[in-house]
Amino acid sequence: MIRQPTSRRFADWATPTFGHVPSGGACSKSRRDDVDVLNRSITLPIEAGAAIHQTLGILDDHGQQREPMRAALLEQRVWDGWTNEEWTSMAGDDAAIEFEIEDAAILLDGLAFTEMMSADLPWFDMVRWTVDFMTDQLRSAWTDAEWKQLGAGT
Repeated sequence: MIRQPTSRRFADWATPTFGHVPSGGACSKSRRDDVDVLNRSITLPIEAGAAIHQTLGILDDHGQQREPMRAALLEQRVWDGWTNEEWTSMAGDDAAIEFEIEDAAILLDGLAFTEMMSADLPWFDMVRWTVDFMTDQLRSAWTDAEWKQLGAGT
């Protein structure tokens, strides 16, 4: 069952400590349906976890979720990173969350959709800054060649 966090606005979470790939290259390769999948362990503050929930919720609310099962599994991994008490208080230590490149692609789609839908809002500059920051963090966890491989479907 997916735990529901306390409500927070999308732009309230942004901190300079959002997501980094730990030094030492915390990366693993797994096999799924004969396709290589690159996993990354990305360390996130709880506010970034809330932003991920918000982004996935926006996609779902607007019927834009391309892979609902993958999104639900990602959301569950994020919520499992912290306890109910930490979610309630929005205070907890950073947590390492496992991401596949496809998970990051779903979030990038959600961020682009959120930015587009927010263009006329008075806080658009904060949305744009947050989207740019999260996009840089997610894209930097994988190489350009890995992103091209995902785009080519190989």
